[in-house]
Amino acid sequence: MSSRTALFVIDIQNELAISPETRIPHSERILTASTEILKTARSIIDAHRETSRLSPSVIVFVQHEEGPANGGTLIKGTEPWELCFQPRAGVEEEIYVSKTTGDTFKSNRELAPKLRAAGVTDIVAFGLQSEMCVEATCTGALAAGFRVTLLAGAHSTYDNDKEGKMAVELEREVERRLSTRGAKVVGWEKAVKGWVERQRIKGTFKFYSDWALFQTSDPTQDNYSLGIRFDQKGHERPFQKAVIVDIQDGYLNPGDRIVIRLGDRRYGGGGTRAQTFVEKDFRWRFYIDPVGTSRFAPIQPDLSWKIVAGPIHRVQIVSPRVLRPSVPFAVHAHTEDIWGNATSNLQDGSFELKVSNQDLGIVIERQISVSNQGWTNAIFSGLTLDAKGDYTIEVTVKARNETTTASSISHLTVSPDLPVPKALFGDLHVHSDDTVGTESSIYNFSYGREIAALDVLGYTAHEFQITKEHWDATIELIQSLNKPGEFVIFPGTEWCGNSAAGGDHNVVFLADPATHPPEFPFDRHGNVARSFEWSEHGPKDLVPGAWPLDEVYCTYAQEADTHLLIPHVGGRCCNLAWHHPQLEHVVEIGSAWGRFEWLLRDAVRRGWKLGVSANSDEHRGRCGGGVPGTAVFGTRGGLTGIIAPRLERQDVADTLRARHTFATTGQRLVGLVQTADGSALQGDEIQVLKQETLELDYHFLGEKGFSSIEAFDTSGLLWRRHFWSESDAPATILRVTWGGARLYDRYREAVWNGTITVSEESTVQDVLPFGGLEDNVEDYARTRGKHSVEFSSKTSGDLDSVHVNLQGDTPRTIRVAGSLGGYVKVGDVVAGNPHKAQPTFQLEASWEEIQCPDGKLIEILGGAELFVRVEAIPRVELPQRIQFEHHSVVKTLDRARSTLLGESGVEKRWSPVLFL
Repeated sequence: MSSRTALFVIDIQNELAISPETRIPHSERILTASTEILKTARSIIDAHRETSRLSPSVIVFVQHEEGPANGGTLIKGTEPWELCFQPRAGVEEEIYVSKTTGDTFKSNRELAPKLRAAGVTDIVAFGLQSEMCVEATCTGALAAGFRVTLLAGAHSTYDNDKEGKMAVELEREVERRLSTRGAKVVGWEKAVKGWVERQRIKGTFKFYSDWALFQTSDPTQDNYSLGIRFDQKGHERPFQKAVIVDIQDGYLNPGDRIVIRLGDRRYGGGGTRAQTFVEKDFRWRFYIDPVGTSRFAPIQPDLSWKIVAGPIHRVQIVSPRVLRPSVPFAVHAHTEDIWGNATSNLQDGSFELKVSNQDLGIVIERQISVSNQGWTNAIFSGLTLDAKGDYTIEVTVKARNETTTASSISHLTVSPDLPVPKALFGDLHVHSDDTVGTESSIYNFSYGREIAALDVLGYTAHEFQITKEHWDATIELIQSLNKPGEFVIFPGTEWCGNSAAGGDHNVVFLADPATHPPEFPFDRHGNVARSFEWSEHGPKDLVPGAWPLDEVYCTYAQEADTHLLIPHVGGRCCNLAWHHPQLEHVVEIGSAWGRFEWLLRDAVRRGWKLGVSANSDEHRGRCGGGVPGTAVFGTRGGLTGIIAPRLERQDVADTLRARHTFATTGQRLVGLVQTADGSALQGDEIQVLKQETLELDYHFLGEKGFSSIEAFDTSGLLWRRHFWSESDAPATILRVTWGGARLYDRYREAVWNGTITVSEESTVQDVLPFGGLEDNVEDYARTRGKHSVEFSSKTSGDLDSVHVNLQGDTPRTIRVAGSLGGYVKVGDVVAGNPHKAQPTFQLEASWEEIQCPDGKLIEILGGAELFVRVEAIPRVELPQRIQFEHHSVVKTLDRARSTLLGESGVEKRWSPVLFL
């Protein structure tokens, strides 16, 4: 919310300003000034009301009230007590308050919090009497933390015959006293002219840019700007982040220059950290309010430049992770900078691929030269492996002089008992610049196919923002890029109703657009198939369409088998009180917004038979498990595992609706569950008898090694394997994990700052970070002295973790303590946003306490599953592949069973198992 001003009209009542016998000497001046001040203020309010925008100002009419017992004449209900200027009926920006003391705030304890909640930061005051109620109210406003301006010439009082002082002299004394207390004194004519002539200039950029938030409070810190304001929602979507320059107390002449310093370094700050993800056409769009009406016009042209990737930091390898013998596959490899961007334009470089097996040695060896232009990547296609077993993939990137630039390894398994030829991976939630995403649709589709190596991609348009022209053009593009057996793209929309109307739901159009055009933005009967159309180029008036979610169900239920609705947590949390079993078959439990295991538990608790999905909800041009950036998005984008017999549109569509899926936190992890006889696969509904033994085959494949497997149903935990505790090796590593989210809704990011301290008989050797600490350059965990580790990170329902390697004896005690905050949406970035329910945390434990499985844990009040855990773990190699049978007796029917796997690096994989 932008800062607002409250105009206080203090005690301009009949006895003081109208009645000939009792009015002050300068009542005519006060009435004239008041009339002009209110006329101008009301014109500003009315201009905003006409366009349904929030007014930058409110008017507070203050009325003093006395009792007959103390000899007062301003008795409620009498003619002398009446106000000369009344608040207008039905205008919520005009507020009435009464008082019985000089200080309006003292008489109305709830007034200051109410004004702050409305966004008021400044108070402008005038009225009667200067040295009494006007001065007292201004002093009270200052004490309450508001900035105060007193309008000179618009306040007055009676002559003081006893002290021999005229009213004008008393006015000046009050102004001097208030100035020394921090108030500003401005002549009312100049102030009113400033309101009329108060031009503003906005420099705006897209909300989903992760350029560091600007601050204007501490010039010694980074991202400092002087003499301007910064508002994350200061303009209209998509150009919402706004640097606002106010032109006050004068005007600009042609040729005048305004210099805006972002990250002003003149006072010792380090500058500003710009956007971390690539964009070929990053734009600053400036707007001007030329006549102070709060209606802005764009200044053309935009300022634009290209944001490019940095130098090569690592190489990433992508493969199917598991496949049958002799099934053709490809290995994709690309280089990334430290921020997770795919790098470009490596001159005369090459990629070298080696695939090896412990028994067979090197079985595949290939080399591909790199194009000098475009992404630095390679696709090794047409590969096959005939022998079953586990393989290691190694890729090395070499520069022009044959020196190694980067290398990496990954894992691949050939399994003849796989129920499908190979695991497929999809991202069903990808935005482009058709709405508020980054880069064009063709860029995002190309990135998904070539860099992320996706088999399936779901294009997603924000339904209220996409124009029909862009929608039709993208549908044509999708048809041209779909290649059966290689790459499948589904068109879709994101229905963006708020949570009270059903919340975020993606609509995926599963049929071939060529033969079954998507029913959007109108259905086959000509009815509006979106909530409404509302964008910077859209209609002036908001006309509701498909609202609430029931209307969306009605639109697509007629051909449910050609549609898939995916409830999810995005900008607006889905509300699972709504459910359509023929349309909704999977629920999105992970994305760049965070991790939402609680959403799956909610669905199971309600009895909804939903499979699992995880996607990117990508706004930054890095679909298919890309890193999140550093702002609103807090985690890697997820991946949906698809257990389909073929990479064909219809087969994939049938698989999604059959719930034959699994979900990962963005890594190529695989989870397969089926009955021992092969008759049912994860997501299926099967008939069993009570007390019957259920035999299930589990096959899980990862990268870093699995630390745990857990199976759940509606009653809770069914069984668990904790691989660290299954080892006989002694526990020597201190593992500290923290996670959760501040909210279940948008701006859920939890900001952690803390220290890990071990008692002095043990010293810290080094620290290994996991989770978001690996993805976000600005997060850290580092040693501080011999006995401490300090950490700073952010979680959004995910986990961050460190392994602390120790020297000397094991510590007697471990202490983890720190502060917990949240995303700063409004207010001072430097001041932060403390977690109100519990802004600090502390966990103390002995080494004996933390050696049991899961160690010692504390839960933090408020938020979504906030916790800190300390455990002692052994130095062992965890399994990267697990395959086993599990037998259990069915004790209760009508249950959904699911499994959760955790890797040592806090990556996760979810599978819906079976519906009994």
